[in-house]
Amino acid sequence: MYEFWRKWFVAAAAFVTLSGAAMAVLALTPARWLLTWHVDGAFWPAGVPAGAAASQAFVVGILGAVLAGWGVTVWALGRYPLAKREKWAWTTALVAIDVWFVLDCTVSAVTGAWGNVALNVGFPALLLPPLIGMRGALRSAAPSGRPAVA
Repeated sequence: MYEFWRKWFVAAAAFVTLSGAAMAVLALTPARWLLTWHVDGAFWPAGVPAGAAASQAFVVGILGAVLAGWGVTVWALGRYPLAKREKWAWTTALVAIDVWFVLDCTVSAVTGAWGNVALNVGFPALLLPPLIGMRGALRSAAPSGRPAVA
């Protein structure tokens, strides 16, 4: 069952990577509204001002690039060390997902971007079930092969 969960995790991380890459590309096109409709109303209830378009493209594009890079990192954890059932990789992935989720949702909520909070829930919904499923079958060795320090 471990391999089922690991493959799910790798596929979900690939989806995160592709989502980020799509964001980076779409940010530079008129289709950018597909990425911003859920937060535009929180900041510009009367509509996005013309002068904000370039700034919005920059921010969305950079966020997409960061998400793609983060997705590649999570994918690599699932593809390589988690294939060896290394617990440090599982812990790293879990902490990375948790830190991103808490910080992103906190900033989104404080700034009134509740649509972004709602969309954020999708990524942990994809990534956490396989992590939970893999948990019981991990090895406790440190990355160097030395016994883990408690």
